[in-house]
Amino acid sequence: MRYRISGLCALVVALVFVACVPTAASAATLYGTVGPGYTISLTTTSGVAVRSIAAGRQFDIVVRDRSSHHNFRLAGPGLTRQTSVAFVGTTRPWRVTFTRGTWTYLCQPHSLTMKATIVVR
Repeated sequence: MRYRISGLCALVVALVFVACVPTAASAATLYGTVGPGYTISLTTTSGVAVRSIAAGRQFDIVVRDRSSHHNFRLAGPGLTRQTSVAFVGTTRPWRVTFTRGTWTYLCQPHSLTMKATIVVR
């Protein structure tokens, strides 16, 4: 009988411990959009263009690529993520932690006109 109570107590303690462990915080979402015309943007969920970000902030970036003539490329210190030129659709979120420096997003085939920078401080 004593072992059953101890086993039950251990199970209850384990369940309480699991319930108290914090889950991973969800990151805010940013939206990268390229095409269908010669446009490219990175915006917040409310549609505000992203120009600067605090260093260390983590975001999930969802890319909406609307043209098989463009791609969306995000590059910064130590990280490059991109869609292929042929890809049309919406990506799964890219989890990105922005580090200090200048980040660029662009369309590679049209990088002279379709590009912007983000300053991370």
